[in-house]
Amino acid sequence: MQLTKQWFKQVGAIIHARNLEFFRDKAALSWNILFPLLLIAGVYFGFNDLSNYSFKVGVIGQASELKQELIALPISDLDYINYVDIPNEKKGLKSLNQFGIDMLIDPLHKTYWFNERSKEGYFLDKLIQKSLAGNLLYTRIHLESTPVRYADWVWMGILVINIMYGCLYGIGYVIVRYRKNGHLKRLQVTPISVTQFLIAQVVSRLGIVLVSSLVVVLGCYFLLKPQLASSLDWVSLSAVCLLGTLSFISLGLLLCSRVTSEELSRGLIELVSWPMLICSGAWFSLEGTHPWLQKFAYTLPSTHFIEALRQIALYGADLSDVMLNITFLAGSTFLFFLVGITLFKWQNNPT
Repeated sequence: MQLTKQWFKQVGAIIHARNLEFFRDKAALSWNILFPLLLIAGVYFGFNDLSNYSFKVGVIGQASELKQELIALPISDLDYINYVDIPNEKKGLKSLNQFGIDMLIDPLHKTYWFNERSKEGYFLDKLIQKSLAGNLLYTRIHLESTPVRYADWVWMGILVINIMYGCLYGIGYVIVRYRKNGHLKRLQVTPISVTQFLIAQVVSRLGIVLVSSLVVVLGCYFLLKPQLASSLDWVSLSAVCLLGTLSFISLGLLLCSRVTSEELSRGLIELVSWPMLICSGAWFSLEGTHPWLQKFAYTLPSTHFIEALRQIALYGADLSDVMLNITFLAGSTFLFFLVGITLFKWQNNPT
């Protein structure tokens, strides 16, 4: 009995010590409270209206200012249609070909396009034709693009998300653990410089992530038989993978440059990874989401990484077609790495 009482007393002391450790870490405590609130607010702001719609119709110009021109179409007064503002015809046709929208309308020139391979676009066109019985004031143009299965579209997003977590935790969390357990303190007294140490970490993680990603890609290619572009440029695809991975690794270095708490490091990693997980278009098209969310998405390296991969793998683009994405990834890699090296410290309180 005495032994059992002592056992529970010891366990209670450990629990009490661990609780004190956690509650005294104000940064980690604040993160555990604020992060769920921020996540819920972000999802509500960006995606609250999407559940009310079944169809996405692109309108060249501002749909809210062209209601009078849209009246000629019988779908203009229907519910469950999300009208998406499209800046120009070229962007609209590209989105329609890639099944980002179900129909494209140019109210000023009385023209609409639809993709016959899209079930939603086919339904909207038939609705218009039957409602107007040949008295359509709009010019009707149909496109016929090879449909992209959701599995073919989404697996590249999953690949990028996997690379992202492999880099952020494989670099950021590990270096914070090194700093906490004194490993960096011991390295500080060796001839190794900060630049040498960080470059070694980058090269090591780059090799591990690329090899593991290659296994995933080959597994998907041979087992799932994804429908890829006939003119797929594997060199361009590899170059984008290399640059995107370096961007994530550099971001991981930046996040861990001074942090000593493992719990805070996990919080910071989740802080930057969750927006990329949700807002980068990995799981669904961003067409029709809040305009500010779309602008925010293009400040994330994951968005450019995923978009470049899909353009090359699904639509046969080359490096010149995704130069904007490549430029962003290269710039973010350089910026993250430069700031990370500048801020990096072996230990926050050297002795």
